[in-house]
Amino acid sequence: GRCSSFAIEQVIGGSDTGSVLWSGSVVLAELIGARAATFGIVPGSTAIELGAGLGLVSIVASCLGARVVATDGDESIQPVAKRNVLLNQRLQDVAGSQSGSESNEGGQSGAGSVDVRQLWWGDVAAARALGSFDTVLGSDLVYGTDGIVGPVAREASFAALLCTMWLLSHENTTLVLTYRERKPIEAR
Repeated sequence: GRCSSFAIEQVIGGSDTGSVLWSGSVVLAELIGARAATFGIVPGSTAIELGAGLGLVSIVASCLGARVVATDGDESIQPVAKRNVLLNQRLQDVAGSQSGSESNEGGQSGAGSVDVRQLWWGDVAAARALGSFDTVLGSDLVYGTDGIVGPVAREASFAALLCTMWLLSHENTTLVLTYRERKPIEAR
């Protein structure tokens, strides 16, 4: 049926972290699929995914009716994310037509949509321009070790992420984050 099967193109051997599907994305996609209303993901709601990479979480949320902005700081992965959005729109349309459901004008089952955009954490002007959302989504947003990026860069990245989440939120926003513990420095 509709919203039960998805396809994601990956860039195996790609140089950026968003080029492959991380386990946290799969976990978050399954979680919102099972408990969407709990997280405010209902038809007509708004959601933003930070660090969207290939777009799986955004695609699932849109299939459930949310208007989603899928963001990533890496501009080079956006064409792949956009292809994944289009591929899954077609898959959901086929599933919907086979089950007798209708899709919306934009071709997205469940009346949701996905807009893929670049967003750097800490870019205050860009975050304010996007507005606030009912749900902020993110999976495996932090990774690596201080030996790779350095403690000052890591602290700046955390601060930028928190600032961005705050700017994209209103008083009733739900934040839904998944994370796989890898190194002690990341468990903050």
